[in-house]
Amino acid sequence: MEDTRAESLPIGAAEAAAALQTLQRYKAGKAALDKRLIDNELWFRMGHWKNYRDPLMPGKAQPSSGWLFNSIANKHADAMDNYPEPMVLPRAADDQATAQALSSVLPVVLEQADYEQVYSDVWWRKLKQGTGVTGIFWDPAARGGLGDIAVRSVNLLMLYWEPGVQDIQDSPDLFHLSLEDTARLTAQYPQLAGHAAGVVDVPRYIHEDGQTTANKSVVVDWYYKRPDENGKLRLHYCKLCNGVVLYASQNDPALAARGLYDHGKYPFVFDPLFVEEDSPAGFGYIDVMKDCQNAIDKMNHAMDENVLLASRQRYVLSDTAGVNEEELADLSRDIVHVVGRLNEDSFRPLQTAGLQGNSLSYRNSRIEELKEQGETKPWGHPVSRPAEVEAEAVARYMRIAQLAGTPAYVVHLSTEEGLIEAQRARARGQEVYLETCPQYLLLTDDRYRDPDGVKFIMSPPLRKDADREALWQGLKEGALDTIGTDHCSFTMKQKMLGGGKFFKTPNGGAGVQHRGQLIYTYGVCEGRLTLEDMVKYLSYNPSRLFGMPDRGEIAEEKAADIVIWDPSVSGTITDTNHAYNCDNSVFAGFDVKGAARDVILNGEHIVENGSIKLEGRGRYISRTGYMKLR
Repeated sequence: MEDTRAESLPIGAAEAAAALQTLQRYKAGKAALDKRLIDNELWFRMGHWKNYRDPLMPGKAQPSSGWLFNSIANKHADAMDNYPEPMVLPRAADDQATAQALSSVLPVVLEQADYEQVYSDVWWRKLKQGTGVTGIFWDPAARGGLGDIAVRSVNLLMLYWEPGVQDIQDSPDLFHLSLEDTARLTAQYPQLAGHAAGVVDVPRYIHEDGQTTANKSVVVDWYYKRPDENGKLRLHYCKLCNGVVLYASQNDPALAARGLYDHGKYPFVFDPLFVEEDSPAGFGYIDVMKDCQNAIDKMNHAMDENVLLASRQRYVLSDTAGVNEEELADLSRDIVHVVGRLNEDSFRPLQTAGLQGNSLSYRNSRIEELKEQGETKPWGHPVSRPAEVEAEAVARYMRIAQLAGTPAYVVHLSTEEGLIEAQRARARGQEVYLETCPQYLLLTDDRYRDPDGVKFIMSPPLRKDADREALWQGLKEGALDTIGTDHCSFTMKQKMLGGGKFFKTPNGGAGVQHRGQLIYTYGVCEGRLTLEDMVKYLSYNPSRLFGMPDRGEIAEEKAADIVIWDPSVSGTITDTNHAYNCDNSVFAGFDVKGAARDVILNGEHIVENGSIKLEGRGRYISRTGYMKLR
């Protein structure tokens, strides 16, 4: 009697066929990206001459210099120099023990998952393909059947999602393809017997001649989100091969109702290098470098051919010259016989012209362009100074301070990673003080793509939104101690002295005038800070840390330095409505509330109702020893 149990399961042949149709639609939408990924691999391997439809001088030298490869290799080395370390910070005081436990556990988990190798592989693909993809799975077969977390680098070429989505989590289906040995699969899944014909193909890199995939089958890992009977989206998984269902979570009684993972998200993390619109995938350095490499290699080709032509003497020979051509071509002969007499018209050397000097200059200029490619524009500034570099610098500084037995003060803290390293030092018992600035609380690195992006070039660079929120939270919790600012009032003409290249642009922006207004508006008025917090970070704490204990608060025996703040004032910062000696502001367009209406300095009323009454009242104050804040 025919077994009908498979037909009654939620995921059977019909559902598998429908999924494969969806996969084919996704593949068609990703075809251009797949072609680019394969093309980039050829460029990386220095095999890109295969891409030329009409190669120069077929059969001749096709030189491939390593400029592009070396650039990618150096960037990968930089990434490995900044290998991250996990640390969990408590959300509240009662989370301290849990955070410490997780901080101890996570390094072990990552080590067991060989995460350093995964990190390296992901970075190679991020640099080549433009997107690194990490897969985080639960492997029930690991640890002798106990199960364990598996972290893997995933090839973007083998992933497919709904065309047009910005985030893979918005795709109703997600497919991951792999090539696996057919005989092993059939032994593991007997239902594959008799289903040898593949119904799905995979894009492939250009391999060495002779490599075959005839003994391989394409395995499709199909992830999909569907609502349950209560309307809640559940993540499910199905493993397919040659149109046959090998496993389906909906067919598994233990997972049919709850789904594959409780978090309900696809277990893939996309990390694009440079973001593209309307796609979770980005583009990488090879995409912006290959034009330069192309020009360099073609110039090298021309130079090689020119050298070869010039190294071997060639002749113009008349048909009536009577020269034995066979003997002339035989370079081993010392004597060449002729019949009759030769003259200049019948036999003369052929001159090969050398390459013009500007040809070599052009080649060298493209080499320099390639070396700088992808990094010269303003958006390359944060890429050249990633958050991991700040974290490493803070960690190193903390260890040096610990060795020297001295307090540590970090200026211009801009990243969550840097804050974590400082907190780690505090947990060891070190005396650590931290400063951040308004720009790191209010601006993000997307400003570098503005038409006036050079305006925002400062060091450290602007960071991600997650870093902003971490710094605000640090201020709220008292993890940071001061809010300072530099004041580099460069004009836009001065900012453009670098020709739009970030590494040649003067670093810094003007920020002194609006610091208080910005912290009041976006800290106090939005509930991130109290008014007391504002006074603490702008006045009280700095006075103690910088050796001015007689200032920073209103109290007996203290200097009569008082600012009267008017919360009713409002306005918008522009590039020109300030007292700076420049024509721009990094905070142009920000609406602000409040202003310093009156200022009393050493008991003298020097600013009244926003206008300066007395000038020249400032004086030098000798610093005394600092006072501990905690």
